[in-house]
Amino acid sequence: MIQFEHVTYSYNKTPFIEDMNLCFEDGKITAVIGPNGCGKSTVIKLASRLLKPHSGRILLHGVEISSIRRKSFAREISVLLQNGHIPDMTVEQAVLSGRYPHQSFLKPATKEDHLMIDQAIDMADCKVLREKRMCQLSGGECQRVFLAMILAQDTHIIFLDEPTTYLDINVSYEMMELIRDMNQKVGKTVIMVLHDMNLALNYADNIILMNKGRIKGSNLVTDQRLHERIGETFGVKIQSFSEEDESRFYFVKR
Repeated sequence: MIQFEHVTYSYNKTPFIEDMNLCFEDGKITAVIGPNGCGKSTVIKLASRLLKPHSGRILLHGVEISSIRRKSFAREISVLLQNGHIPDMTVEQAVLSGRYPHQSFLKPATKEDHLMIDQAIDMADCKVLREKRMCQLSGGECQRVFLAMILAQDTHIIFLDEPTTYLDINVSYEMMELIRDMNQKVGKTVIMVLHDMNLALNYADNIILMNKGRIKGSNLVTDQRLHERIGETFGVKIQSFSEEDESRFYFVKR
């Protein structure tokens, strides 16, 4: 479990995130949403140690993350940021690089490494891409490979910063299905920043609404009061409807 306790972060000495208290629920998909520049990506970077809070504490299973060794932390938490660097290597080599927290320096990959690579490539639907070079792939294919790298890293907690950015709408939904599979089939805790509220409402278990560096709402995706706060923040209306199997869907409209 990741927990923020009275976390403050400033840009150029100007307070941006102030006294933030936040807890990400274990075993669930949590979507962080909010207007551009509200601090969504900053929260991801703070929780993954890419940024350091100016005050307050961020805890992983009750231990302050700044005190955890780098490799130990990388066995617990993986992160996929926007506009990730495309490595000059094959898909298989890229996915193998995700095993670095579990490998010893200069030692070859083990049977367990190769097993995890095979499973990750299979789950992320990258089999036909395995021998291709990363530079030959489309944006959607690259995102699937990055997800395979995270699966190969085999962390319980996964942070994703805008995983559907620049993807076509059909590819975005394919990506969200893969993310839901990571949660439901492999038991991963997923925390993701999303700009598409329809995707957030239909694939997340919990929603965290941010605005101007502050938490404006945090609850189950079904919570009506949260829907009202989202509507006030974005000037939209959220409609829900059910099919015969009682599955609930959400649609955001102006």
